Amino acid sequence: MASVNQKIQTALSDLVSGNIWPLSKPPEEDPDVYIVYNPSLETAEDYGDDIDHEWQDYIQVHWYARGRVNYLSTKKSIRSRLRNAGFALSEIAVIEHDSDGGSGSSGIGWTHLCFSCSIVEDDPYGES
Repeated sequence: MASVNQKIQTALSDLVSGNIWPLSKPPEEDPDVYIVYNPSLETAEDYGDDIDHEWQDYIQVHWYARGRVNYLSTKKSIRSRLRNAGFALSEIAVIEHDSDGGSGSSGIGWTHLCFSCSIVEDDPYGES
């Protein structure tokens, strides 16, 4: 079974030429477009006999593009790919950053989409 990270990587990696990382972008990398993703919450969703049987992982997927860009087709593509990978989306936030957060000094800012999504863990206890 694929892990949550593997599902995200498989679904989205080719959209950003492999520039996708869990938690944060490595400081030595400075691509114009990239994705980082992080867990935001994990909750038990199904109980029986006072035992948690199913866990829901809540994830944030952050897409960044240098400058002010038209993000509409990318937003639809990411949303569709996450759904096809088994994620349920609950929110998409659009954020524009005024300064260049990378190592460059262009000052043209960033366009940032934040996708809030969740997925049920395939095998929360490693059982077969």
